[in-house]
Amino acid sequence: MNKIVGFLKFSDYDFEIGEPTHFQQLIEGNIFFQKISFFENNGTQAQKDIEVSTDFNKFIANEARTEVELYERYGLVKYTIPSIVALKYISGITVKKVHLSINSNIKMVLKEKNKNYINDVVKNSDYDVIVYPDEFILKSDNIYERYVENGRVKFKILKDYGFANSKITFLGNDNHATWRIASFIQVTDENVEINGKLKIDFLNKILDISSPKGSIAVNESGELRPWVYIPKEILFRKQNYIEKMGGGSVCYYTKNKYPFSINSFTANPNCLLLAKDVNYKNQFEFRLITGGPNETFKNEFSPLLNLGWRKSEIGYGTKIEELQNLNMSLI
Repeated sequence: MNKIVGFLKFSDYDFEIGEPTHFQQLIEGNIFFQKISFFENNGTQAQKDIEVSTDFNKFIANEARTEVELYERYGLVKYTIPSIVALKYISGITVKKVHLSINSNIKMVLKEKNKNYINDVVKNSDYDVIVYPDEFILKSDNIYERYVENGRVKFKILKDYGFANSKITFLGNDNHATWRIASFIQVTDENVEINGKLKIDFLNKILDISSPKGSIAVNESGELRPWVYIPKEILFRKQNYIEKMGGGSVCYYTKNKYPFSINSFTANPNCLLLAKDVNYKNQFEFRLITGGPNETFKNEFSPLLNLGWRKSEIGYGTKIEELQNLNMSLI
């Protein structure tokens, strides 16, 4: 595994009245932790309708199933389909698990692949995450079960559904979740030349505005954003802050290759914020995370934290040439 040597953080010249610019504050060691909506509104839909891996399918398959009986043209029909599983995280960390039965207009749910029902759950739920079956598949048809009604023997049709895959949706928003994120570009020894400068290939990737998700190093006008470089030991020097935070390197994954297991996912809600589609891979992102998916995770951290570095301990600049000439071995 490649060793992290430091972090790049790009900023801007915005400021609040009477305050230094964001870039000046960053040079002085002040990091602003954004609400999660900032990342969603700026293209990072990593927490929305993620198609996950096989162990999530097994997780749903082993949970309770919804049974609904309807009188139809040819008699009584009994539908059996997998339930939606809703998770509520409680700081500590424990997880409350609830089965949401799909019993309202089940035929529409099957037809719409759960979409409308999921939307209703998202609007009305107090849960943090739902894991749900997608693309229902009829496993058995033309199977009958005998029953007695008003002294007469009758038969009901059994329709048992499985599913092709499963998805997870994060239900939190800024009114519900207390998460805040500070985002960096992590630099590993693989990205650094022997002379201590950043490799051209690495620079080209982080500056590439033609990549599917654009570049976080370049602003909307196509100009390089001002930047700082923080050596790893300097960022993590303030251990009393860092140890209370969550975070880590973001994992980039392709379809059906979600990087976290169901056990990791239920044990640590921050996994939701550390997995992103492979289209974001040129961001080389590292995240520090405060708070959590709901109010029980509130902590003492303010949105603006000083992580204690001095100007002499970091590199910083405003031009591409300065970034190209940055010598990390001298910092």
